[in-house]
Parts: sequence; structure tokens; C-alpha cells
Amino acid sequence: MEIKYAVVGLILKGDDQGKYVKIEDDTSGSTGGIYILISDDEFFTKNVFDDWLLSKDDILEYVEESRWTIQWR
Repeated sequence: MEIKYAVVGLILKGDDQGKYVKIEDDTSGSTGGIYILISDDEFFTKNVFDDWLLSKDDILEYVEESRWTIQWR
């Protein structure tokens, strides 16, 4: 699966189906990790939740465990 950073995607299948996702790379920033942002709307203003991952190596496993199919915008 292709992973895109700082791009909004619609979750077509899996956990959180119908919600939007955005992956933010903060490995060079203050947290040193990866944010997975999930929202009810594509502008990330309604019911926004986040998960934090230690490294980019963890993203694919996270997406697979969530059983996501993502349509990137």
C-alpha cells in the first residue's frame, strides 16, 4: 500500500470506514515520531483523534492492523 504524508485520504474499508486520515511526519520535530490523524471530515475540524507512532517503520503495520483501504486525495 502506498503511504502519503500530509495528504488527506478517505478510509474506504476497515476500521474507521468513511472517516478521513492524514499522516504527519514529525520525526525531525518535537515528538520525533509519526502522527496518524483521523477525523469525521476532510478538514479535520470534527471529532479529530490521533495516534502516535515511534517511526515510519510502524506505519504499514498500523494500516494493515486497521485493515484500511485508503483513497488519497
